[in-house]
Amino acid sequence: METQNQTPTEGGEQTEGAPEPKLNPTALTGDQGDADGDKPTEGETNKEPAAERPEQPDGYKLDFAEGTQVDTALLGQFQKTAHELGLTLPQAQKVATLYAEHVAGLGQKHQEAQVQAINDYIEAKNAELAKRPDFQAEVVLARKTLKEFGSPELADALQQTAMGSHPALFDFMVKVGKALGEPAFRGGGAPGPEPPLHERVWGKDGLGPPGA
Repeated sequence: METQNQTPTEGGEQTEGAPEPKLNPTALTGDQGDADGDKPTEGETNKEPAAERPEQPDGYKLDFAEGTQVDTALLGQFQKTAHELGLTLPQAQKVATLYAEHVAGLGQKHQEAQVQAINDYIEAKNAELAKRPDFQAEVVLARKTLKEFGSPELADALQQTAMGSHPALFDFMVKVGKALGEPAFRGGGAPGPEPPLHERVWGKDGLGPPGA
């Protein structure tokens, strides 16, 4: 005679087909009774192996943005420290990238502050020079002198250092321009007044033209 699985119900009776009650896993035993507990869940079957720490510090081959100036000494120290801490290559790369971006941000702020300081100086000196009564004529003369006797490299240096607005240098260029504009400077001396006609014909003493 065949028997069927029966589950006791309240009062001791059993019902056909009811699942057997199971105890929840304890903290120590876990899901040892679950046959599917060791199977990988969906999405884990094709998971790449976890990254490992490089065998040597120089195994950290880090990438930096184009134009980044890398301090090789500091890089060597970082590679050694990352190896001692057991960082994987992706972890070390993340830290290096974060630091490089931080340094780049500081450099940008420093450059902006430096440019602003130079611009403030130029504006202040230009305002000071503009108060001179002959400023418009002087600035034309000074620029003409620089263009004629200077060079593009000199002009660029004066711009980058803001010395093009320094009052002392401005005065110097104006004085040079005025001196170079004088006939005596350019021609070795201005010609004197032409002698009268009778002196050119008979000479100053009346004895005939000079050299006769």
